[in-house]
Amino acid sequence: MVGERAERAQVFALMVLAWGLSAGFVAAGYWSGAGGEVFAGRDAMAAAGFATSLAALTLIAGIGAAARLRFFGRNIDGSAPAPGSALDIMRRYVSNTTEQVVLFAIACQALAVVDASVAIRLLPVMGVWFVIARMMFYAGYRQAPLWRAVGFAATFHPTLVLFGWVFWRFLS
Repeated sequence: MVGERAERAQVFALMVLAWGLSAGFVAAGYWSGAGGEVFAGRDAMAAAGFATSLAALTLIAGIGAAARLRFFGRNIDGSAPAPGSALDIMRRYVSNTTEQVVLFAIACQALAVVDASVAIRLLPVMGVWFVIARMMFYAGYRQAPLWRAVGFAATFHPTLVLFGWVFWRFLS
């Protein structure tokens, strides 16, 4: 019981760290206008396509790594990997990243439709942040499973903020 309480406190602290890192990176990118400069003269759907393509790279990398681990490992026959093995962790990464990419892609497309001016400036920055956050998720998972909380929160919560902005724009 005490161990679980300490783990929850650690995960919460890592989530708070992720919120600060996310807010700092995204705000700096948005206010610098970097995304707007890159996508000047293009429409919001181009910015959404760029952001979702970056996010998809994290999934492509994970699938490729899992395939390599299978090909050169004991599980070339498609059998389940041993719990905690490199292939097991990679499969977990791919599963979670698939979920995150789907949500992020939907949020990006929705933002491009409802608030093009914000999407052009924000989504390229969010795409870069998504890649960084997924790398933190994987690195954290490899170090200690609880440490994946930083990368998870740094991916999931900014996507939730995008959805919140979209719904607010729909309703306003």
